[in-house]
Amino acid sequence: MQAIILLVFLLFTPLMLGLPWAKKLTGSNVRGYLLCLPLGYFLQTAVFQFLEMPFAWSGFSFSSLCIVFIVAIVILCLLSILWSKKLSFQSRETISWTPWTALFAITFIGLLIYQLILALTMDRTYMSYDDARYVTFANDALTHNTLFVTEAYTGLREALDIHRTIQSSLVYPAFLSYVSGVPVVLMEHTILDVYYILLAYITYAYMSAVLFSKLSDRFAFLIILSVVYIYGNYSIYSPTMRLLGLNYVGKAILAYLFFPLLLSTMVENLGKTYSKMFGIVLLLLSASASGLTMFGTVTMVANVCLPVVISLFFKKRQWKKLIYIVWGCTLPAIYAGIFFAARLIV
Repeated sequence: MQAIILLVFLLFTPLMLGLPWAKKLTGSNVRGYLLCLPLGYFLQTAVFQFLEMPFAWSGFSFSSLCIVFIVAIVILCLLSILWSKKLSFQSRETISWTPWTALFAITFIGLLIYQLILALTMDRTYMSYDDARYVTFANDALTHNTLFVTEAYTGLREALDIHRTIQSSLVYPAFLSYVSGVPVVLMEHTILDVYYILLAYITYAYMSAVLFSKLSDRFAFLIILSVVYIYGNYSIYSPTMRLLGLNYVGKAILAYLFFPLLLSTMVENLGKTYSKMFGIVLLLLSASASGLTMFGTVTMVANVCLPVVISLFFKKRQWKKLIYIVWGCTLPAIYAGIFFAARLIV
């Protein structure tokens, strides 16, 4: 039963949430199906972000947040299913396999399996200060049914840590533990490790489909990334180290999952005419990025502004695309203001 519940919230609901948006943004069956899961996951965490902040500030219990979030996700999934039935992919890509392509595919799958085994079996002999604190926040929400009231370093129950409430990803693993019954530490340091590795490479596969037309080139791109990550295990602070099993849902995931997804969708959509639909996606992604870490709010702004400005240097300048900056940067700016204001007040 635990496995089924986790599959629902890690696979089924993200797929349902992401499918209609993927169809609208890509129009291609291959890129659309690859985009569906990672985009849907971040849309789901965006909903959690929108709910978690007011619940924390109002003093509501963690269990009430979980119940409302489940109801919201069910409703949104039903709406997404109805919307998806009205949409179809505009183009279907024909995939041709060659012996070299098959060899590249087998090599990449082998490297991926190796990384998944490491994520499952790597023994964690220590945790960083931040990691210990994040686990405490999640465990506190689950065991005491409260949000952000225990200071991880001292163990004392103190006043609400307001600036931390913006980072909803710190307690999102507690929600997964709440619905599945899996302990928080096991959830964060084993299950989510494996899940994020898979999600990362699905994101990279989508990126390769955006960048390359040949299937062999796409697999070669994925092989290069895998080798870089495996042999990039040189520092506890590097995203490569964290992808091999020492990752966490906050800061580390930004380096190898969220922003490759964001930049790939921007590359694909900035070449088209202005779309309000893509603007809404940027808004939702910006909420999800802000919920991951404060670094996400700053990097989100840079990763939206820079591609939009660069796109204006092409021959067909569409100044209306500057509106994307408003879509993608408004929430991060608000969240950053709240974060720093709370830090200064405290």
